[in-house]
Amino acid sequence: MPAGFDAGLLNASSLRVPAVAARVRLEFADVLDAPAERVGGLGALAELRSAHPAATIPPSLPHLLAHAAQATGRSPTATISGG
Repeated sequence: MPAGFDAGLLNASSLRVPAVAARVRLEFADVLDAPAERVGGLGALAELRSAHPAATIPPSLPHLLAHAAQATGRSPTATISGG
């Protein structure tokens, strides 16, 4: 796993509970804010999104997309495909 993955996964998992997310960001700021560790955090975001079937929208998706946008400076898109 890349550096920052564990802290990134914890951070991404906590996004639906703002108080918990704020605490995670405070405790792991040195890891989450380092440029090299952002790759691990983005990998964690991708892993959380891919944990759901493609035809479903996880309740945390808006939070994950907002976090990805903040981390990358770009607006990600989410596509839903079902068969």
